[in-house]
Amino acid sequence: MRAGTNALRYWVVSYSAMVYGLGLVLSAGLIPEWGRWFSCNVHYRLQVQALLRGQLALSHDPAALTHDLAWSEGGVHQGWGLGVPLWRLPFELAARLVGAPAFPDMLVLAAALGLAAWVVLSAFQLYASSEESLPKGVRLALGVCEAGAVGLLLLFPPFLNLFSSRFEIYEEAIAYEYLVGLGLISGLVALTTRPEVSRYWGLCALAGLGGLVRPTLVFHGMAMVVVATLVWWPRARQVSNLSAHPQPDATAGSVGPMSGAGLLGPGDDAASAARSVPSVSASAGPRLQRWAGGRRLLGSVAIGLMLFGAGGGLLYVTNLLRFGSGFEFGHKL
Repeated sequence: MRAGTNALRYWVVSYSAMVYGLGLVLSAGLIPEWGRWFSCNVHYRLQVQALLRGQLALSHDPAALTHDLAWSEGGVHQGWGLGVPLWRLPFELAARLVGAPAFPDMLVLAAALGLAAWVVLSAFQLYASSEESLPKGVRLALGVCEAGAVGLLLLFPPFLNLFSSRFEIYEEAIAYEYLVGLGLISGLVALTTRPEVSRYWGLCALAGLGGLVRPTLVFHGMAMVVVATLVWWPRARQVSNLSAHPQPDATAGSVGPMSGAGLLGPGDDAASAARSVPSVSASAGPRLQRWAGGRRLLGSVAIGLMLFGAGGGLLYVTNLLRFGSGFEFGHKL
């Protein structure tokens, strides 16, 4: 019965996300009629074509330098990042494989909107499922707050107003920046609900890659890694301590909202909580278990920081190759 309910929730969330993505693009007039699937600005498309050629420069011909483009390192470059072209790249490859000249970029935007909506809805649905043991009145109040949060994130007026503007590359870059921000917020909500190490690592990786979309996401990503670590560490530490000092209710799989230090959420059970940290052998003594658990926690944080640094390193290297400096984004050229 529970499996059927979860499957139904999954399909409802997926359908709602698809309607949101396509509906927003269609209602904004970005696809005014059948066959007009493409953006009026070609800079991102030129970057995708350059990536397909194995190059970063849009062209090596100075005559191709037009308004809003920059000449640097012997080539013509755009200054709106590589994140969106990299997101478009798999769609473009799929189109080439079936013999199509290009993949409609407005449908790619709809896919990004749908994915962001799916992540937001899934994160808050996961959070809501962790409240099933709470009193009905409390669940109702929290449900209203969660619905308001989802509505604010997906229907944020300044974000929606972008789609009613001319929606040139400036607006498109900001729209994608907001979608990455939705992913970061949703990842933090999911991590708060289920503090699994895989979620922590995924959030760190996304925070590191955000700078490829917009430079400001570098700073947002730094803040998110700090907050994610502060959220994940104490709960993972609690699980590590429980493994060193097993309690009867924990071994029975009934860890509740008030267990331990009160950090485990109401939807956490022994199985999901154990995924927060790598397991430590039960044959070891409590002190050795605590020591080993602490080292594993530090190792997990180190991996998260490396994932974040890898994204920042990719941004630095591509900026260096494109603009001659890892800290130059093409805005001063």
